[in-house]
Amino acid sequence: RMYSEGNQLAWKSTGVVSGKRWQTVNDELVCPVCGPMNKKVVGIDEPFELNNGDEVDGPPAHVNCRCLQTPISTVEDLEKELNRHWLY
Repeated sequence: RMYSEGNQLAWKSTGVVSGKRWQTVNDELVCPVCGPMNKKVVGIDEPFELNNGDEVDGPPAHVNCRCLQTPISTVEDLEKELNRHWLY
């Protein structure tokens, strides 16, 4: 959980990450909690809503969870940050 939260803090500090995507291992061992979450995207400050209604900031959703989250950046996010630093 600390790894996941640390990643979110690092992504937010870049100014170019606006969202996060839930990634499962996508094999036959994926549990019923995480299976439906594969490739779901939310805003960087938004929680993921599990199929039981619980909200979590990101994986892990449970003990022995093998999921992770990945950052989402758009061209607009990158351009905005570049313009902020390179305009003179």
